[in-house]
Amino acid sequence: MRVASFDYRDSGFEVRPDLPEAYREIWHKIGDYGNWWTGRQRIAIVAESRASEACRLCAARRASLSPFAVSGEHDIARPDLLPASAIDAVHRISTDAARLTKGWLEDLLTPNFGYGHYIELLGVLVPDAVRMLFRLSGVQYLTLPGFMRFGDLPGRALTRSQVELVAARVSALNDCFY
Repeated sequence: MRVASFDYRDSGFEVRPDLPEAYREIWHKIGDYGNWWTGRQRIAIVAESRASEACRLCAARRASLSPFAVSGEHDIARPDLLPASAIDAVHRISTDAARLTKGWLEDLLTPNFGYGHYIELLGVLVPDAVRMLFRLSGVQYLTLPGFMRFGDLPGRALTRSQVELVAARVSALNDCFY
């Protein structure tokens, strides 16, 4: 499997060396073999999650009274690596998880896509995402121990108040509210 290099030397900007190192670490973690999915398939799960943001079918389902009232085909990132049931699960979990039902899960499960596949798929999308968030937040934003430091941040070009301003603006632009 081709591994992303996260090489920013030609970007025109100075990038701290711990940033690409953290990205590579997380990318390798995602691409590890699981019990039910290969490393390539786990990367494809993440790719589908990202593709779901612009998927026309997912947008139509979110806008409808019931997501089960809308049928169609997903805008797929990697059609060659995942079965259709996995692609649908990734898109639905990523875009409209609050409206999934027990019946949906029961219909999703087949002899070729069982509970093990589903649980590992969730593990790629959810718990690992929390661990990745902590790792990447530490290099992009603040470490947990550094969170209570309100002055200058050692080794950073921006002050804490500047970091907070940028983070708030990026969150607002991405409709990410916490």
